[in-house]
Amino acid sequence: MLKNVRTLMSIACVIAILITAMFSSSSSVIAQITDSPSQGQIRINCGSVSGFIQEQYLYIDNGSNAETERLKVTSEWSSYGGGHLLTKRWADGTNNFTYRIPVNPSTPAPLYLSMVTKGEVKMSVNNVVMLNTGNSGEGDYCAREFTLSNSSVWSGGYIDVKFEDADPSDGWGPNIYWIEVGATSPWRERLKHIVWDTSEVVWQVGYYDGMANEFGGTATSFAVGGDISTLAKNGTIYLTWNSQPVSGKKYYLLTGIIGDNVTRTSYIDMKNDGSNEIIGSVKREKIFDLDVTSLMKYDAPYNNTVKITIPSQHKLDFAALVEVTDGHITDNDLRVVFKGNEMAQNWTKLANMTMYWNNEYMVDKGTGFVDASLPNGIFANSYWVADAAPAALEVAKWGYFDLAKQITNFKTAQEYYDPTLGAAGDNGAAGIMFATMAYLMKTDNYTGSYTDAIYPKMKQGLDYFCTEIDKTSKKLIMGNNWETTSYGYGIYNNSIAYFALLAGAEAAGKMGNTSDMNNWNSHAEALLQGINTHLKLSNNISWLNKILPADTFRYAITNTGADVSNCHAGWFGVGSQEEMFYGYKGDAILSWRLAVDRMLDYHSSNFWADWKAYGHNRGFGTDYGVLSERGGWPVSAMLMGDRMDMLQKNLHHLIYNSTDLNFTHGNEGVQETSPWLLVREISKNDNGIVGADVGNGGEVEDMNLVEYIVTIKNVRLMAGIDDTLYGTNNLIIMPRVPKSWEGVKVNRWPVVYKKGSNYDKTDVSFDYSISPTKGSISVSAADSVSGVQFRFGPFEKNINVSSVTVNGQSISNYTIEDKGDAKWVWVTQDIGTSNKNITVNTVIPDMYIYDDFNDGDLTGWTESGGTWSNPGASARVVTTGDAWNTFGTEVSDLTLSGDVKIVSGNAVGLTFRNDGTGSSGYDLILDVVDGRLKLCKRPYVVLASMPVNVNRNRTYTLKVEAVGPKIKCYLDGVQAFEIIDRSYTSGKFGMFAYSSTSLFENVLAYKNAELVEDGGFEKQTSRTFISSPWLTEGPATNKGIDIGLGFSHSGKSNAFIRTNAVDTWNAFKQTIVVKPNTNYRLTGWIQNSNNIDYRGYFGVRNSDGSVNSEYNFGGLPNYTQLTVDFNSGSNTSMTIFAGFWSNGNDVWMRFDDISVVER
Repeated sequence: MLKNVRTLMSIACVIAILITAMFSSSSSVIAQITDSPSQGQIRINCGSVSGFIQEQYLYIDNGSNAETERLKVTSEWSSYGGGHLLTKRWADGTNNFTYRIPVNPSTPAPLYLSMVTKGEVKMSVNNVVMLNTGNSGEGDYCAREFTLSNSSVWSGGYIDVKFEDADPSDGWGPNIYWIEVGATSPWRERLKHIVWDTSEVVWQVGYYDGMANEFGGTATSFAVGGDISTLAKNGTIYLTWNSQPVSGKKYYLLTGIIGDNVTRTSYIDMKNDGSNEIIGSVKREKIFDLDVTSLMKYDAPYNNTVKITIPSQHKLDFAALVEVTDGHITDNDLRVVFKGNEMAQNWTKLANMTMYWNNEYMVDKGTGFVDASLPNGIFANSYWVADAAPAALEVAKWGYFDLAKQITNFKTAQEYYDPTLGAAGDNGAAGIMFATMAYLMKTDNYTGSYTDAIYPKMKQGLDYFCTEIDKTSKKLIMGNNWETTSYGYGIYNNSIAYFALLAGAEAAGKMGNTSDMNNWNSHAEALLQGINTHLKLSNNISWLNKILPADTFRYAITNTGADVSNCHAGWFGVGSQEEMFYGYKGDAILSWRLAVDRMLDYHSSNFWADWKAYGHNRGFGTDYGVLSERGGWPVSAMLMGDRMDMLQKNLHHLIYNSTDLNFTHGNEGVQETSPWLLVREISKNDNGIVGADVGNGGEVEDMNLVEYIVTIKNVRLMAGIDDTLYGTNNLIIMPRVPKSWEGVKVNRWPVVYKKGSNYDKTDVSFDYSISPTKGSISVSAADSVSGVQFRFGPFEKNINVSSVTVNGQSISNYTIEDKGDAKWVWVTQDIGTSNKNITVNTVIPDMYIYDDFNDGDLTGWTESGGTWSNPGASARVVTTGDAWNTFGTEVSDLTLSGDVKIVSGNAVGLTFRNDGTGSSGYDLILDVVDGRLKLCKRPYVVLASMPVNVNRNRTYTLKVEAVGPKIKCYLDGVQAFEIIDRSYTSGKFGMFAYSSTSLFENVLAYKNAELVEDGGFEKQTSRTFISSPWLTEGPATNKGIDIGLGFSHSGKSNAFIRTNAVDTWNAFKQTIVVKPNTNYRLTGWIQNSNNIDYRGYFGVRNSDGSVNSEYNFGGLPNYTQLTVDFNSGSNTSMTIFAGFWSNGNDVWMRFDDISVVER
């Protein structure tokens, strides 16, 4: 009989697209390596008759059944989530079922038919039996793949796949969990996603599924291509093959071995000659990737043998030979491409590969179950909302809308927020799930079956939040996840709930549910006040033997208001949760952004011991490092706050330690799944994964889902496609990439956008490029989208915009934003199916040089020592001693930066105030041998240094700020040290190397004459706490910083004093370093209440405290620039000040844009 299965219109459309992509040559759909199943494949989730990704193509149903089934749970996590939930279709006895799968008759062979089965299975394709397990019993889950090599099988436009009971007498009939048919298979795609640029699976023995059930025999000598059911699971196994390798290709032998939770040793011996290229320890599951290019036979008859020795307690998961072709994966194959040095390139690989594995393995498409680990990992087959909710958000925001719907519908609302139901509930992460539901309803214009089904679930969850808020006068929600709240009122869970309530209220309003909208908005407002009152510090406190400063967030408090006794994870989550409702701009609640910025500064200076050297952001109290030492919540906070220098520091540490550049085989802990697969647990000192204390599971483990899914969120924030559509915003495109990178490219990213008063879906592609002097984007969409906002940057703080063009025509409608540690430029344009090209050109005042060395020459540079060249993308030096290459004429004060890499040898660096020969001047040096970053003067004397494990073949960014005798040195965007040295005042600048082969890119130098630090008060993060380098004089209670109040002369901040005291002196001051006997000019913008009676003073003091020069002023009702000229005399340091003597009236004064330069 023909069984009618209810089909959602959206799913029907998706399936139609997939069929077209697979079987029609006119398709415009292009596969991306993040997709699972790969576009062009047909995937049948057998027995999935509810939810939002349903079973398709059931043609004949003779008494079969659709059910769900749970896998066994990893023993140590047996109480979490109940195990992996699968759908299946099964039949016993004479019952059977058939799928009729449409195939275009012109589709070329071969096609692959893949599936997972259990039980006694008889399977036929168009009445030809391809599998008959006979009387084999229930058995276990078994991966299978069949090659359909004759296209006549589908000449009729379809294939019929029939399942019957192979032994009708005993009740162990076929259980079929999913089927996939197409030009590839899930098993082959998994293999292709292990080593980058895999172009071909030459052969595979077994399938990467974390099991060994396809091996059922005792054979130990096996010719690939034979019946794998005859092969033994362990012992000494010999695999032989005779395929001809292609010269110029690379070949990798991939071997997956399943452990028994006890560390044992396996051996892989290519050529069976006793060489044992891999001697590897395995505990749970490990995949070894061995380059066998030079070990294979290139002459006929090409007989190759590999000997794999596996302990009896362990099993073979699979073995495969893959062909790798450099450049096989192109930009167009990828959802997102980061442009620039090897850090950007490796981030591209990590991002796309990790998203694939999330979609392919971690999420069951039939049920929406989200697994917490890859096969046999420490959390395998376990379900936590803490993992599933951020995964749901990323799947949705990356444009896999239907899969995200399936995930959000997996549990009841109460199971998401209530851990007592055995579902590993978490009322923090549950808020992310509810906010994701609100977003997905928006993608459907708040109509349709998903909205009908999910709104009541979201409502139950948000009403629960309201109930919890009303339980206490604190108006906070008590956390129920130990890791993120220590069972207290946590900033993590409460900040999430706040934005989830707002997102839900927006959805309610769009749907006309006014009562819900008002209820959720009012409770969000109460929660906001509760957070500001109880979780945001107004004074410094001591907690866990450390000082937490005012105007930062507490981790969590108890019912009594005391701080909890443990700190684990999630503290910095508050820094990015707003994107769930407000989008990516990052300062929707300015006081929160300032508090997070202050936390980043304070934690990195006081708690992250390895931050300056390596960008390692772990460390506070009992924090065991979940999402602290990789790319998680702290990085999200850096991104949303536009802290691009911090981002680069953290990100480069993360990327380098997540690639095989720094690993040896068997060093990856639980899983060595790929060189490029995922962001890994990393050590604090750039030496890869070492020791059981790196992770949070009591051992080294690198596949706890939540630990890398937030990294995928950060990839999304960096790509910058914001379709939150808050308020009047339509689509926003605001890429955030480190300053040393060259841009980002996005291909066919699905988004929701405003179409009149409704919402619709389209996809967007763009190519964004950035340099210190230019930002450009070429952008298009599948549909017309109006009012798209674009942000260009990061630019240096001192840039001026020279022009903005759209398709070559100048426009004047743009705005400049000063945010974080960079400047940005906003442009608004409509986009459509044709590329629109927008360019922002900038000028850095007094720029000496910007050279990316992409022109293939070294014009303007003068070498001294070594052999210098430009191969076309970088300057290169080969030297056995000291070597310098300097640019132009002599300069004094400057900012100099550049990207450097040691290919081989000892040291690389930058030089400044150099006489051109290296006889005098300064060098900032990265030294592999010494293991230090050091500032030296010539003749060679080390003035300052910092221990660093300097690695070869890694790009570092060095920067120097030299103003007078003050020299600041930076490594990867973060200040390493600062010194005062008066040995040299001027000279040439450029590149340096010692006894090495080294590369240089992106050398930028410009005049830095500014002596005042933070003259615009933009780095101040507290309204009441004045931080270095500014100090105050007089009573402390009447001074502060206006932040975002509209009182500033420029930017968002200014300093203020307000008092009605009598005859008290009140001032701001800063000590500056000066050159003796030099003329300077002090300027500043000042405004006051116009009742100051000429008791105001703006000036500079000598080092002994006496006044050198000052300006006496009275009423200034509008901002007025005041100027004081002075000579430094014999001083080497002086103090600038701005203040007034109070006169008993209510007097206020504002200061901004204070500057001192030579004249």
